[in-house]
Amino acid sequence: MKPALIVGAICVGVLLLLAVPAPEPRLPEAPPGGGAFAWNQDSLWRALEGDFAAARAAGCTATGPEVESGLALVDRVLDTLSSRAVASTDPLLDSLERRFFAVGPAVAACPGRMRDYVALSGRLREVIKDQSRQWSHDDVRTRQRLYRSLYGARAAVEEAMLQQPESTVALLSGRDEPSATPSAVVQGVVIHSGDILVSRGGYPTSALIARGNDFPGNFSHIGLVHVDSATGAVSVIEAHIEVGVAIASAESYLRDKKLRLMVLRPRADLPQLVADPLLPHHAASRMLERAREGHIPYDFAMDYTNPASLFCSEVASSAYRDQGIALWMG
Repeated sequence: MKPALIVGAICVGVLLLLAVPAPEPRLPEAPPGGGAFAWNQDSLWRALEGDFAAARAAGCTATGPEVESGLALVDRVLDTLSSRAVASTDPLLDSLERRFFAVGPAVAACPGRMRDYVALSGRLREVIKDQSRQWSHDDVRTRQRLYRSLYGARAAVEEAMLQQPESTVALLSGRDEPSATPSAVVQGVVIHSGDILVSRGGYPTSALIARGNDFPGNFSHIGLVHVDSATGAVSVIEAHIEVGVAIASAESYLRDKKLRLMVLRPRADLPQLVADPLLPHHAASRMLERAREGHIPYDFAMDYTNPASLFCSEVASSAYRDQGIALWMG
């Protein structure tokens, strides 16, 4: 056989082998309590869409009483939840979810009530977060309840805002948790040393990080705030994939594209903060010192037990862990 025919036969054989489909990869089992969350409420979403179309056609004058009674019903459920502790599986929480979603379409058709809906969502968040202090965060039912309540309420508010862009509320205020640490005003918001900035970047990888989770979310990055007690200068300590841990001024931090930004602050009634109200400032100061002392590489292994390298949320959790506070539970 001629060499050319031999080579040709080998090439054909290789191509035939490559054409054989590979077996499906074997995916690892989900960890205990793992598994992607699903609302499984398509019929509800379609009904709410229909309610919005009807409310918009009817106009605010006609739907005004519906908005008023709907907001009042949610408020009454929150009053009840503020007066007693309930389990994460309590049917009253399901009732709260249904009522909050139900009034959304009428609010979306009446932009003048948007701020009332936003304020109510803020109260809902505070009540749920207070209730969750006595829930087990290792329990998947707790995770699902928190996701449904906190993410669901925010999604409902933002969906209503999208129907009335002129009524958009740019700043959603939460509880102004007291803090003894140095503070500064950035973009009209008071931030304290030790605060944690949770943001959603504007890059494709940011979308992957935010949504690639059992509980798809709206945030992809975390930074730790330090406010100099003498000068008031604000620094944000954060870990980037390309450079590792870095320090940015407030202006530099905000120049990097942010689609949304949330400020978190440890509760002032935590035993560690009662003992030392300046603990968050100590945590931020020590992390700032570490970042200035030498390069801290990015933790691609995602090994939160090794402080020699840090990924973004580990910057905050490591700083607080050294001060005796575990930030991320469950």
